[in-house]
Amino acid sequence: MEPIGTIEWQKEYESGIEEIDQQHKDIINTLNEIYFAIENREFQGKLSELLDAFDFYVTIHLNTEENYAEKYDFPKIIELKESHEYLRSTYKHLQFIHKGSEKECISRIPYIFHLHSVMREWLGYHLVTLDKELFDFLREKLKE
Repeated sequence: MEPIGTIEWQKEYESGIEEIDQQHKDIINTLNEIYFAIENREFQGKLSELLDAFDFYVTIHLNTEENYAEKYDFPKIIELKESHEYLRSTYKHLQFIHKGSEKECISRIPYIFHLHSVMREWLGYHLVTLDKELFDFLREKLKE
């Protein structure tokens, strides 16, 4: 059983596109590492480093998905971009809260855990809904 606050890779998350699957696994691993850094109160250095890594993965990954969606005229591209924007804004809010002064670390913990939980829940849901629709669509397009 996975600890509360983490997400485990599921077979149902697979897209069949190696580049996308690896990016999803990297995002999940980094999100899990962020959780453990928060839980262990590693606010100096490690959490900042992990948030930067998550930013890189999210930026590259969401752009990759959106590029595929645009290239192949995915009919739900607007919903996909809106969903991605939700994750981007939640992530930016997490970064903003994290950047508070060192003295405020303890008071920020509930907010940081909450935002992490929102991102984790979003990812688990997004992978089996819009992403699944996109990947099913792309598999059909790539067969042609």
